[in-house]
Amino acid sequence: MPQAAQILISTRASERADAARRWLAAIPPSTPTLILGPSQEADDDLVRTVAVKQGALFAIDRLTLNRIAGLIAARFMVENGLAPAAGLAAEAVAARTVFRMKGDPRLAYFEPVFDRPGFPGALARTLSELRLAGVAAESLKDLEGRGTALAALLEQFEAELREAKLLDRAGIIRAATATVTSGTPS
Repeated sequence: MPQAAQILISTRASERADAARRWLAAIPPSTPTLILGPSQEADDDLVRTVAVKQGALFAIDRLTLNRIAGLIAARFMVENGLAPAAGLAAEAVAARTVFRMKGDPRLAYFEPVFDRPGFPGALARTLSELRLAGVAAESLKDLEGRGTALAALLEQFEAELREAKLLDRAGIIRAATATVTSGTPS
């Protein structure tokens, strides 16, 4: 029987994958098991590799971080009338932010690229990273230039999310974390 919890730190993906295969192979075939992996494909490959060597496996759930966070945050989203906004939806919110802020003097730093087609996508990725890192717009305002511009864009982006009743990846992870830490079942 494998250890209930095991942490392996390695810069080599092959070492991590080998450890995961050994761990999964040690589990009796019908033991309820949760695999939390980087992608559905990686999870499926792990299970398939072990199943080919030892036979059928069942009672194994395979989830990604985004999927498990979404499942945990689902009740919060339903109760608050929110929908997830990832990928293209977040880019659309960023495009709306750009449209609404056109001509705002705080955005002078981005003036040369503000109307370029790739700007909303780059902005969505940047704002997503800031939100995932827990960077507040207020903390960017002191940075002048790009900091002032990013703070204004981040504030507007968050306002657009609220107005549209959407949660981006950072919002979903925050909601899931709050649900888990409060002990409220979701």
